[in-house]
Amino acid sequence: MTTADVTGGIHSTSTWTDHRTGRDGDCVLVVHVHGEFDQATGVNTAELVRQALARRPAALVLDLTEVDFVGSAALSVLVDARRRADEAGIALGVVAARRVTLLPLELTGLTRVFAVFSTVRQALAELRGKDTGALSA
Repeated sequence: MTTADVTGGIHSTSTWTDHRTGRDGDCVLVVHVHGEFDQATGVNTAELVRQALARRPAALVLDLTEVDFVGSAALSVLVDARRRADEAGIALGVVAARRVTLLPLELTGLTRVFAVFSTVRQALAELRGKDTGALSA
């Protein structure tokens, strides 16, 4: 497992982990966002997403499980990640089960744009080995 870390502010961190799928070289990268996901941390998270997508994973999961606040800038980061993943033909999923993360996605209609999962385990199970075209919204 490979881990990269980008610290975004005093109370927030974004990291990614590499989960091998068992196929030759394929992996699912998981970007873990912690703390407040706002303008200050959004820039760092966006850069981490760009780095993760540049590795050409089979899929990318944005894990918002440990997020305590979602600002409008964070939603822009998510939309940009969706666009970049679509352009690269990479499947993208979001883990958002808590009200603090799920409600902003619902209110903005982004639950229709993303494959939303309750847990990282569920996202990995669904996204591993799937055709990326079938997973894009």
